Amino acid sequence: MSEPQTETRTCRFPGCQRPAALGDGTGRPPEYCDDPAHNRVTAWRARKLMQEGSRQPESRPVDAARQRASVITGQVTGMIEHLGQQMTVLLEELRTVGDPEAVEVQLEAVSSEAAEQVASANARASRAEQAQRRAEAEREEADAAAVAAPCIHSPAVDDVLRRPNVPIAVIACISSNHSNAGSAPGVWLRGWAVDTG
Repeated sequence: MSEPQTETRTCRFPGCQRPAALGDGTGRPPEYCDDPAHNRVTAWRARKLMQEGSRQPESRPVDAARQRASVITGQVTGMIEHLGQQMTVLLEELRTVGDPEAVEVQLEAVSSEAAEQVASANARASRAEQAQRRAEAEREEADAAAVAAPCIHSPAVDDVLRRPNVPIAVIACISSNHSNAGSAPGVWLRGWAVDTG
């Protein structure tokens, strides 16, 4: 029969690869090698030193941790108070969202704004309609005045009348006595002089 194999344990000191010391068989097996500098306290300090970089490990780690925990507790307490205040504000806003009276106030405001916009649009439409009626009346008046005026046909007038979008009422009339002294006779189309020469 073969002898039972025992598991070889390595020293728990950071960076040490030596096997852990052999125990006497009673109690907990040793975790560190036979180097007296490798023990729980020095291993804990070495791990802390590696975690914190260049900072020296504390000689009273429990007191230091208690002090840091006290500071963090104060910070967390402040955060909880702030969260409580925010929750109060949030609940108030949610109550407003679900309040039927608030909904009714908003519906009334929206209806009022819509009514104002409709009234404004109707007023603009009415003004546009009146302007269109005035323009049509002026055009009919100008057409009637143009029909009564003496008219001629000339190549320049015919050219203007063949252009697209020229109103039917554009009538060419000869004006041999233009108000500018010395001006040549020409054809006047509602304010536009057309050279007939």
